Amino acid sequence: MSLLHHDDSEARLFLEHSTTNLQTLMHLLKANTGSGFWGLAYTVMNAGILLGPIALVIIGIICTHSMKILADSSHALCRRNGKMFLDYGDVTHEAMRLSSVKWFNSYGSVGRAVVNTFLLFIQLGFCSAYFIFIASNVQQVYHNFHKNNTPAIQVFMVILAVFIILYCYIRNLDDLAIFSTVANIIVVVGVIIIYQYLIHGIAEKRTDVSSLPLARNISNLPLFWGPAIYAFESIGTVLPIENKMKHPHDFTKVLYTSMSIVTTVFVTFGTLGYLCFGSGVSDTITLNLPEDQGLYISLKILFSMVMFVSYGLQFYVIIQITWPCVQEYVPENYRVFGEYVFRTTLVLMTLVFAASIPHLGLFISLVGSFAGSVLTLIFPPIIEELTFYNGYGETTSRLRLTKNVLIVVFGILGFIFGTFASIVKIFSAFKSVPDMCMLILDNSTIINTTAIPSCLLLTNSTIHN
Repeated sequence: MSLLHHDDSEARLFLEHSTTNLQTLMHLLKANTGSGFWGLAYTVMNAGILLGPIALVIIGIICTHSMKILADSSHALCRRNGKMFLDYGDVTHEAMRLSSVKWFNSYGSVGRAVVNTFLLFIQLGFCSAYFIFIASNVQQVYHNFHKNNTPAIQVFMVILAVFIILYCYIRNLDDLAIFSTVANIIVVVGVIIIYQYLIHGIAEKRTDVSSLPLARNISNLPLFWGPAIYAFESIGTVLPIENKMKHPHDFTKVLYTSMSIVTTVFVTFGTLGYLCFGSGVSDTITLNLPEDQGLYISLKILFSMVMFVSYGLQFYVIIQITWPCVQEYVPENYRVFGEYVFRTTLVLMTLVFAASIPHLGLFISLVGSFAGSVLTLIFPPIIEELTFYNGYGETTSRLRLTKNVLIVVFGILGFIFGTFASIVKIFSAFKSVPDMCMLILDNSTIINTTAIPSCLLLTNSTIHN
């Protein structure tokens, strides 16, 4: 089949496993409803009851714009080189190779390698965080029925890994669409139930609203930044999802629809969660829900299933980045089997990362600040300039360049301060490991399971959440 323009929808109609607009919408909604969503109340707490929601709206708008200009750049570059679609790394390579700024032309391969490295880091981070989220909620539910003999969280992770490995053997994105649709239905129903719980809790004055700060100290803002960027976590899946569309010219409309829904839900969910639980909010709000009521126990299980589906979507990006580089070293007759072995290895790698993370909230902050800032706010504006820049003389070019410079500076500041603050907090958490282990070994009692690291493997402790 001859190569056609990327924005010619007829080209996609004849591709295997292409997705409809509705399926694309489902994938985009699901890609944004990950572990970061359930930590939004904790995120708002780190900024303040007024500053938090305002900052989330601003970040949502900028992230949506970054997704759009990344897709627009991909379209333009495909028209220039005659390809049907490109992934994030290829877009970077082509933008540098074809740029009118000649200095960049020889460094396309370097640019692609850098982008793919950050993509791999953030996607592995997402998948590891899903392990922690699912295992934490399942452990809490298990503890509700077996209070005197609850295994360490790593035990639940190992059991979970078996099912995730089997799920990740699904090789085509359109085969995951039904799972995304079901997961989105679960999220909608579950979020409505949680909304009513939060509103009822606020009405009962669980928290003295007047005691909540409008804006937190500036030292807390880096810890807001990382989880906020992390929550809008679909930048790595935008091009893989768009590349599978039957009608790519509709992508902007689908993107704006999905991200408008996402941003509205994020802001209201995070604000109500903080208003309800105040400073006592957990880094995953599901852990604040009642532990002894059947409805909320069921919700925790269902939300864990949603994260299970999200794992598959984020894992799809990891495979797209890594398997093409590996398969050329595998004999052709063994490539299908080799891919399954490779997928299994990657899942086990995320299991190892998850089992050694001391604190979900801090890990999310690090991933969001380090990789999220770069991929969402720094690279897309640079790629747009490399793609469309043809001199500083036109008004449109000046306005675009000014806008992109502001976004890049914004991203760099968040990257530096957010990453530094997250690393400092993580090191502080690791310093407490020896004391915590001694407490566990001496008393065989765990008071707060969400902050306990891998030393839990040393004991069969009784867990009191």
